[in-house]
Amino acid sequence: MLRHFASQVRQHEGGGRSANTARRLDLPTDPMMLVSSKRAETYDSIRTGLFLSAAAVQTAIPIGLGLALATAVGLTLGAVLLKMTDKPVGVVWASVLSMTGVGAAVVLLVTLLSLPPLLWLLRPDGLRTE
Repeated sequence: MLRHFASQVRQHEGGGRSANTARRLDLPTDPMMLVSSKRAETYDSIRTGLFLSAAAVQTAIPIGLGLALATAVGLTLGAVLLKMTDKPVGVVWASVLSMTGVGAAVVLLVTLLSLPPLLWLLRPDGLRTE
């Protein structure tokens, strides 16, 4: 049993071409390297502010475009259907804007509710896997 284990260790130490090449080039062969880092607490608020503004912009632009597209398609489809039934086409802008506002409010609420878990997951402790 002990001889078998020793032969396995020798085979593992012999490695393959990649291990030998890494040794010749003096590259670290371990996939995990621990590096210490320091973080100044004075910049934490700037980091958080930048993160929140980036998340807001990345959310606001697609949602704004989506709401504009949905409004345009909805108005066009409504106009086509009203024309097909020979009804007069009219837009109640208060209703259109209120529905668009409700859609934007729901997106804003979901975004705000998802930020705390996202901030928690992006801590160094939360980034345990790739």
